[in-house]
Amino acid sequence: MLLHPLRAAAVFDSSKIDLGFALRSSVGVAIPLLLALAAGNAALGGASAIGALSAGFASQQGVYRTRAAAMLWTSAGMALCAFVGATAGHSSIAIVVATAACGYAYGIVASLGPAATAAGLNSTIALIVFSNLNVDLSPAAAAMQAACVFAGGGVQTLLLVAVWPIARFGVERRALAAAYRTLAGYAGTLLDEPQAGTGLAPPAAGPILSVRSTLADPQPFASRADSAAFQSLLDEAERIRGMLGALRAAAAAPGVAPADAACVASLAPAAQSILFQIARALEVARAPHDDDGAWSRAGEVEKQCVRGAGIANDVQALLGQLRSAWRIAESPADEEPAEPAGGGAPARIFPRLADALATLRANVPLTSPFGRLAIRLAAALAVAVAIYRVYDLRNGYWLALTTVLLLKPDYTTTVASAAARVAGTLAGAGVATIIAAYTAHGPHALVALCIAFAAAGYLAFSANYALYATTITAYVIFMLALLGQPERTAVAARIVATLAGAALAGLATLVWPTWESKRATERLADLVDAEADYACALLRAYAAEEPPDAPEVRAAQSAAWSTRAEAEASVDRMLAEPSATHAISPGVAMGVLAATRRLGLGLLALNVHRSRASATPRPELVPLASGLSASLRASALALRTGRSPAATFALRELLAVKGHGDVAPELDFVVDSANAIADLSRGAASPGV
Repeated sequence: MLLHPLRAAAVFDSSKIDLGFALRSSVGVAIPLLLALAAGNAALGGASAIGALSAGFASQQGVYRTRAAAMLWTSAGMALCAFVGATAGHSSIAIVVATAACGYAYGIVASLGPAATAAGLNSTIALIVFSNLNVDLSPAAAAMQAACVFAGGGVQTLLLVAVWPIARFGVERRALAAAYRTLAGYAGTLLDEPQAGTGLAPPAAGPILSVRSTLADPQPFASRADSAAFQSLLDEAERIRGMLGALRAAAAAPGVAPADAACVASLAPAAQSILFQIARALEVARAPHDDDGAWSRAGEVEKQCVRGAGIANDVQALLGQLRSAWRIAESPADEEPAEPAGGGAPARIFPRLADALATLRANVPLTSPFGRLAIRLAAALAVAVAIYRVYDLRNGYWLALTTVLLLKPDYTTTVASAAARVAGTLAGAGVATIIAAYTAHGPHALVALCIAFAAAGYLAFSANYALYATTITAYVIFMLALLGQPERTAVAARIVATLAGAALAGLATLVWPTWESKRATERLADLVDAEADYACALLRAYAAEEPPDAPEVRAAQSAAWSTRAEAEASVDRMLAEPSATHAISPGVAMGVLAATRRLGLGLLALNVHRSRASATPRPELVPLASGLSASLRASALALRTGRSPAATFALRELLAVKGHGDVAPELDFVVDSANAIADLSRGAASPGV
């Protein structure tokens, strides 16, 4: 089972390389280094460069204002911890206590999300590094050094903000292009057989959620017209997603008419080509081009379906949505200067204070993976700092650095990061040794090497963790050489400390592990509960004849999408753990995921057809909504407790009530999926081997 995380660590994804991010962030690191070189003060320049390097990585969190906020919070946390580290570094006892406290705080704060994790991790690193550099600093000098750390992050933030009026709408275009590319891929599979173990599934919702979060944090220099165009593209993407799901469900229904199947088979490649062309146009900021005659083929399909197929209404609706998206894609271009867009509450990358405090309190108990992580971090960091302080190990603080970088909330991520970190560190140390042996050692050369390896680190950051570790290892070695530490000594110390830190992190994980299977079971139960909320809201909207965009339905749908992503990621981590630790059978876990995907497809089709359903209230759907909700919630409870549901629910009898004719196929999908989930939940107490 260890091979899964090791393979993940070895994958190189060139599509995740962001040249603009690498160039901008590298300039942010270069500015303080070049200024320090000109002023002859390497120490303050190095402190600023460390702040700039970490703020650059933090800029990967958020979109616009939220991204700047993540950078500033990271810079502020690093500056504070740099001051604490420099002042507490005089005393071994004080620095052991301070590092343990900082590690505990980082473990709990990580529960607030990726941005808080980045700020907590970098702040802990700053405390460790600055507690071992210039330990003879006075409080005033330590404050100046901390101010330089914050200034380095501030420079990065200013560079980010400065490019907004120039490089406009790149984030929005990439997010929308990814969404349309995902829809294109799904369109090509409308008649494919379901993949083994996954069953029928709706188009992936993740890209749509990504666009929503992007547009919730609008470009500060965008005009209202530009923002409206991007929102319209998102709206069309959501409608297209729904109609593709409805066609997939119709094509998979038992006894589908041959004319309907032929219509979908003809439509799939044309729709796929149109969606791909919209995605390409968004990526390169141009109007879409019909390079392969897709629209001509789509017109023939429309005529074919109108002549003989009962699925014609859905086909015509999809083609109308594709035409609308095609026209809108021509408008958001970077041709005219924009006026600032106003209004609207800014998006948040950190939760509101009251929500944050509630989350932190909920994660303090040891039943939380973050509560356990916090204890592991505090204990492991205290041991690491005590070891290198007691034995006066040269550059021994790398032991603590490696420990904090490797320890994660779960076993799988810890193993993957450890493998990649150790391999990258050894490679980076070797590269730095070779370069040091054959190049000049003057400050100008060292500054150039620091900038070069920082740029390489930014390029590799999202593409491959091992390569990122390689580049950052070399960066740190040459940065310390700039501050007066010989490269060869730094290389040897980092290799030894990295191996020791990896061993300490591994020991902490094995002595008190947090296995993902328990959390995966909880996430699956949360997913079933979220689908119950969505199904109940949707059926009650039908029953009361609410408008198609009822906010309760949309909110429940979004919650189900987000919960699904968390459940799927959790199950993936569980499957990489030793089978003896599984609290739920992998077969049951994968079966529940497949059944909820099928349920999601039925609900998606039901939601799409709501605008065309007969415009009369349907009170007969209320008992079905209640029964469906009760069945799914009983299944969720069974997953959590490992005990079979105490009752069964006659959903088929509720479905047999007259009056469902125009939505009967979708309701059949939903009921069948709910019954499958109930059957699977009865076997949840028997973990696999």
